[in-house]
Amino acid sequence: MQSWFKDTPNSVLDKQSLLTVTIYGPYGFYTKRLQRIARLIRQKYNFKNTYIVKDRRDFRKRLLNETPVIYFTEKSYYYLLHSHVNIFIFYCGPHAESASMELQFISQNLREKVPCCAVMKDTQCNMATILEGQMRITKFRVDKFDSHTHSCDDDITELVAARCIEFLIEKYHLLP
Repeated sequence: MQSWFKDTPNSVLDKQSLLTVTIYGPYGFYTKRLQRIARLIRQKYNFKNTYIVKDRRDFRKRLLNETPVIYFTEKSYYYLLHSHVNIFIFYCGPHAESASMELQFISQNLREKVPCCAVMKDTQCNMATILEGQMRITKFRVDKFDSHTHSCDDDITELVAARCIEFLIEKYHLLP
């Protein structure tokens, strides 16, 4: 365990399984990697309610006349609003339009959620200027990782866990 994790007061750690953490990022080739990060956050750091949006099961059922596009967009917006913590992971190269749109949605419509959001950004690439500018204007917390290292996803997992502990300390009084 990292020292920052060991030094966290026990009273705070008693509530870590109550924190809802949702991870947003590119699917396709990266889905399994995102799922692994979420699984490690659940297993290794005991944030039991950590999932990628796709794997969240407690959203309403899809309506008969509702297209999958509308259903999944509404599901995404629902978790942006209802998660205690929103984590955005941007790897270099993949199409990350959905995560970009979700980040933009927070910036434009849910400004009060910005303090409980974090962005994990690959140091190996440049983001779109407008997205980078939006992140700076809105003051998102940004952590960086190097996708060229063998331990890239483990590094991301540690960054996410550290942010979750930070958010848990900040939100401790809001949890039952």
